[in-house]
Amino acid sequence: MKFLNHERNITQIINNTTKKLFNSKGFCLFKLMSEWPNIIDPSYVEYCLPVSIKNLGKNKKRLEIEIYNSGVVFDLQYGKETIISNINSFFKQEVVTDISFKLVERSVIKQQKKKKSTNSNNIIPKDLEQEILQIDDEQIRNNLLKIAQTKL
Repeated sequence: MKFLNHERNITQIINNTTKKLFNSKGFCLFKLMSEWPNIIDPSYVEYCLPVSIKNLGKNKKRLEIEIYNSGVVFDLQYGKETIISNINSFFKQEVVTDISFKLVERSVIKQQKKKKSTNSNNIIPKDLEQEILQIDDEQIRNNLLKIAQTKL
């Protein structure tokens, strides 16, 4: 019986932790990022990434995609409707109605990664971090900390 209580505790902490992460960072964006290689043409995966979904009101939502190679901007712009269709088909509902593309230089990306790595401890809200640190199982604790530190 003690084992079941411990198991419920872990399940409850994991559910609370992931719920807080999804609410703060956006479930749709999180799922979209994880499924990105299946949504767009695989040859473009390394050159672009979804960074935000903005609600424009009246059932309109715009996905912002950062592009790291100017050579693929035209191709992605041309395939915009297909990308929107693939996203909405994946979620089985209308999640995105428009896409905007933002060309980002490699030097900017390196600076952002450097900034994220130096500020990685500040990403997790303190109450969430304390809750995760109370987990006895080291592997589960470390995995949840990695998930919480992921900047979406």
